Amino acid sequence: MSDLTNPHPTPRPREELPGVPVPVCAETHLNSYGSIRRCCLPTGHEGDHMEAGGDTWEPPSVVLTRLYERWGRTHRFAWTGRFWMATHHNPRSHWRSEIEPTPELLEASLRRHHGAPSGPDPENAPLTPEEEWAWRQQGERFKRQWGLTEPGSG
Repeated sequence: MSDLTNPHPTPRPREELPGVPVPVCAETHLNSYGSIRRCCLPTGHEGDHMEAGGDTWEPPSVVLTRLYERWGRTHRFAWTGRFWMATHHNPRSHWRSEIEPTPELLEASLRRHHGAPSGPDPENAPLTPEEEWAWRQQGERFKRQWGLTEPGSG
């Protein structure tokens, strides 16, 4: 217990104070639907971030390193805090900028518009199953919201 005669007691760390919540990591990301997900782990945790539902994501610094390893010869990358951006080095490129809510969708978009990456690609596939699923879900959401259909689909 504290000494009631001491006017300046030594504070205890926050996690030891009963009834006081431990601060959580402030990192957020967007899922493939564009919904915000917040990390529920304590501030200063190591490794991947995790939302309350159990889904995890890599820290932006790890993702940026991977993107530069695969696509750095042709593109620059940025994490805005919400979106992932890629810009082609060549200003006359037929598709200069890509903006997506997840790094998986960004890479799928880059593959679709620019072909295989010049850097290493461990999947050795045009799209991973997660990327394919994310694009399909996003397309279905847009169809429901905007009533868009592919040309010739009737």
